[in-house]
Amino acid sequence: TFLDSWNYWGKNGEKHWSQKFRDCKGPFQSPINIETEKILHLPDLQLSFINYDQQLFSLKMTNNGHGIILEPTLRTYANGVECFIGGSAVNYDIYQFLQFHFHWRNSHSNGSEHAIDGKKFSMEETNQHNPYLDPIIEHINQIEEVHRSIHLNRPIQLTNLLPNDLEYFYRYYGSYTTPGCQETVTWIIFPQPLNIGYKQMDKFRQFLFNSLHRSDSDSNHNHHHHHHHQHQQHQRRRRKKKRKIKKKMMKMRLMKVKLVSIEKFKI
Repeated sequence: TFLDSWNYWGKNGEKHWSQKFRDCKGPFQSPINIETEKILHLPDLQLSFINYDQQLFSLKMTNNGHGIILEPTLRTYANGVECFIGGSAVNYDIYQFLQFHFHWRNSHSNGSEHAIDGKKFSMEETNQHNPYLDPIIEHINQIEEVHRSIHLNRPIQLTNLLPNDLEYFYRYYGSYTTPGCQETVTWIIFPQPLNIGYKQMDKFRQFLFNSLHRSDSDSNHNHHHHHHHQHQQHQRRRRKKKRKIKKKMMKMRLMKVKLVSIEKFKI
């Protein structure tokens, strides 16, 4: 299958992706290291979230062999709620929410796909329980088998899965971080990490999974923009062995996007 035709290690690893998927050697590949000294100030652009504060029911959670994915179903839309992103930061186009991807790694200072000034970010562990992650964490042990999917029996509000500070963000035009690496993605990067409780993080550590991350691509995108405010070595393990996981961040995929630079804007 397509998912079995690539991985992050071995003969199907990232270094060999371009042999099967030509776009993986393209000039605008993601992820990248965002160099804040090179970004451009564009304070007039904004980003709008539509219906992200609404409850979404019957979301499907899937282990696709490379990560955990949350996506709406027909039952989700039966309640009449669809979520969109719009605004001048995406050229006034409207993009429908399709999927949430979860990424983590076994290093406290690593895990996010993108880096800012060479630094990657881990989800911040605290003593404070994050109740918004419970509907996901409670069921991850049910999808340890690859290609396994379940429907969540509790509603999810997307704003609760985003950082509190949505005022500042980076935007650039790049690619999918997995094959076929098509350079048709608009990336919105929020620098603020999410909080997660220690016991909740333990649940992710128990989730037996492949290392999920692609290394940074060279930052050879045409232009960099900035707003003046602040903004796999893999080891296969069997199901009963624990894997330490220290990092988790979310990647949101947009439906149709085409762009070319790094930009940071105030909403």
